Amino acid sequence: MNVKRAWEMGYTGKGVIVTILDDGIERDHPDLIKNYDPYASYDVNNKDSDPMPRYDPTNENRHGTRCAGEVSASANNSNCVVGVAFNSGIGGVRMLDGEVFDAVEATSLSFNKTHIDIYSASWGPDDDGKVVDGPGRLAWKAFEDGIKYGRGGKGSIFVWASGNGGSAMDSCNCDGYTNSIFTLSISSTSEHGTRPWYLEECASTLATTYSSGAYHERQIVTTDLRKRCTSTHTGTSASAPLAAGLVALMLEANPGLTWRDVQYITLLTSITEPFQDGDWLVNAKNRKVSLKYGYGLMNATGMVDYALRWTNVPEKHICTMNSPKINVQITNAHYEDSITTDGCKGSSNEVNYLEHVQVKITLNFHRRGNAVIHITSPSGTKSTILPQRPNDIMKGGFRDWAFLSVQFWEENPSGTWKLEIDDHRSNSAWEANSPLLKGTLTSWSLVLHGTKSNPINLKSDVGRSTPPTTPVMSTIPPKNCHEECLGSCTGTGPEDCLACKHFKLESTGTCLLTCPTGTREFQSVCLQCDANCESCSTVFDKELCEKCKDGYLMIEGENRCLTSCPEGYFRDNPSVAVCKKCSSTCATCIVTEDMCTRCPVGMILNNNTCKMPKVICNSGEYKDSNNHCHKCLPGCVECTSGDFCTECQHKCPVEERDNSSESENSDESSDLKLDSSEESAESDENAAMTAENLTQDPYMELLVEYHNINIKIMQLEEWKLRHELLESIGLPPDDCKSCENGFSRTLEGCVKNKQCDEEFYFDFTLMECSKCHYSCETCERSGSQGCTSCKSPRAFSSYLHACLPCCEPGKQPSGSCCNCDIKKEKCLLNAQKGENLDLMADKRQTIMIIVVAVICLIAAAIIGGLVFLIYELTSKRKTQDGKYKLLPKSDEDDADDEDDIPIKGGFPRQSLKA
Repeated sequence: MNVKRAWEMGYTGKGVIVTILDDGIERDHPDLIKNYDPYASYDVNNKDSDPMPRYDPTNENRHGTRCAGEVSASANNSNCVVGVAFNSGIGGVRMLDGEVFDAVEATSLSFNKTHIDIYSASWGPDDDGKVVDGPGRLAWKAFEDGIKYGRGGKGSIFVWASGNGGSAMDSCNCDGYTNSIFTLSISSTSEHGTRPWYLEECASTLATTYSSGAYHERQIVTTDLRKRCTSTHTGTSASAPLAAGLVALMLEANPGLTWRDVQYITLLTSITEPFQDGDWLVNAKNRKVSLKYGYGLMNATGMVDYALRWTNVPEKHICTMNSPKINVQITNAHYEDSITTDGCKGSSNEVNYLEHVQVKITLNFHRRGNAVIHITSPSGTKSTILPQRPNDIMKGGFRDWAFLSVQFWEENPSGTWKLEIDDHRSNSAWEANSPLLKGTLTSWSLVLHGTKSNPINLKSDVGRSTPPTTPVMSTIPPKNCHEECLGSCTGTGPEDCLACKHFKLESTGTCLLTCPTGTREFQSVCLQCDANCESCSTVFDKELCEKCKDGYLMIEGENRCLTSCPEGYFRDNPSVAVCKKCSSTCATCIVTEDMCTRCPVGMILNNNTCKMPKVICNSGEYKDSNNHCHKCLPGCVECTSGDFCTECQHKCPVEERDNSSESENSDESSDLKLDSSEESAESDENAAMTAENLTQDPYMELLVEYHNINIKIMQLEEWKLRHELLESIGLPPDDCKSCENGFSRTLEGCVKNKQCDEEFYFDFTLMECSKCHYSCETCERSGSQGCTSCKSPRAFSSYLHACLPCCEPGKQPSGSCCNCDIKKEKCLLNAQKGENLDLMADKRQTIMIIVVAVICLIAAAIIGGLVFLIYELTSKRKTQDGKYKLLPKSDEDDADDEDDIPIKGGFPRQSLKA
């Protein structure tokens, strides 16, 4: 990496401060103590100023000390190793040895940003190829504030390891920390210039440094815990600190570089020669760039040389273009769309020279890991912003995720940009050809970062810049800090604290005793309430609005504020700014909760009241006295009860019975006709049913012929759909018309039934057990209409085959209603919270068991004590009248008299040994 030549030029990192965001650093290590900077160090886990790691037998917290040695281990002391920037100041922020949540990350990323130049981090989301995650709200703001205000407004430098998920085929474009425009994403290569097994590929990687490789290749030598050395430091964790040290050399040469200047110089000076397997693409600026290694191996000498001759880049512009296409269904294995732009020409956001390119996508996919996304620039450079991730089997996608590519640097953005989404399905005929496996591209946009004018203007003849002789210590002693400061500070005001005793105001960073009105407490930070909310609080990490601003209505039960009542709510009193929830039997209502203006799907509106239609059972089912549908016996097409079949599947004769009335009933049932009195009673009510009432539910498509009403609702059975799919993909149709007991119809014919646990069903598409809808206790297929029984407090509707919210008392047959307060005539819990009742019951049962056990133990102790007391009293009474009698001595006893020692109490004395 040409480090020695940079040293020979006189650059060793002097005056530049680097901190390691990790599990602490051993500040008194012989190779670190000389350069240790207490003002760049803090313990977020224990909230003190000492970053010393926690020691244990496994040396678990060695990582930070190892990273620190790579940057700043002292020279000429015969200890361990020489750091890349061996005269730089080194500190550590201990933040990984405990729960790492948003506030911990934010505190670490923003710690003393006026003093620290470079933050080095070698952590992120799980590298298992399944996770898509990034910074939370507070951490994201810490990044933004660091760029705006760090290093006196020049911007903090965030160096980040690209990740170790290569063996799981993970991509660092799914890691929001390395996928950020604010970070230098650093990859790794082995000593022989080949790809390590752990390397992740992504378009956001900027450059590469050395690290470990195969088992026979050497690893990184650095400092280790307990004042030792190691030669086994590995992974991209070792690459990021080396990059931080190289940046320190560059900043010593030119302290005036901004965060964007550092990224420019890093990629412009990186070299591609050492690599054996880069799979390079050449962009329109004739630069080689790789998904594995970015722009190549970092070059210390080149970085210092460019830093000496560099002129700060012009102001950054951001040009955003949105695709007009929304909610596009992706049914084929390949989808394309395009956006044409002039780079916002003529506006204040004009971009002619690109830096970062972000593609913001909201995409739902049948299997997220199958999605492969490319973006191609007008100049023809094609960048893969999402490779296939086989381990990511999640059915979902990306919500406004900004995929980053640095591969178009300095290209002109004007022209047509092409987006491509490929569906890399598995090789099975089922998945490869099934039209059921769809995706939805909800929206996408192009965000172009860059400059209007040419950003690269190198000076010609320049000499060595003079670095500051000592670091600028802007921190003052704790005794002079504000009373709300925890530890040191940079000034005397509450806004100058490095850490707060109680709370920090998110908007200004000011330390406060309590959070003011209009904010809420969250992880020792005062977060601003929603714009419509006057006061709020935090419940289960979520904002709960307590009072709305003037002109807004409080939504009952949801504690949020809107300008008008949403669907399903009504305002009963114009003088009270509250929207109340309609009854569960109303989709919309007015005046009162049960005065319906529209009904839920499958119900009928009659005089502002929603009613369920009469139950119509499917073929192969019968209706019981409670209007519930049940399946007939196997092989039975029509039946009148669970044990009386009126028509067999293979036209078998119905079993003859002696009772003639049963035979007559059987004949009438086989004709599928209703009694005339029942027919007339149900006619008026069912005449109100229309196709619109029932077909709103996509899961219900039945063909119902009832009197003169023909309502087309068709529910294709799974075997029929699979039969059609077989024909569509050119496979022979299944000749099986029925299967033996214990077998089911599949594409391959009759196969043995798959037994799934409760709350799961067998999915013949994926050929595996899949989880039922959250409202189902048991189910036969996916979705809310696949339930066969329900979780409390929902009731099963045999008509809709769905679990409905808690009903009104007296409106449903006995046994189908749940948890209703008869006096108040409403549910005890609403539908959203219903599923918690089982948990509450379990908790009550557990508490009762514990209470009974404690009572039993106490009773046993009391009884035992009484028994012992009675025994003692009885023993004393027995010996109270006893008298001692002198026994005659033997000759042996006389011989031993001289050695006898009288002992009080009858017990021998014990000696104590020191």
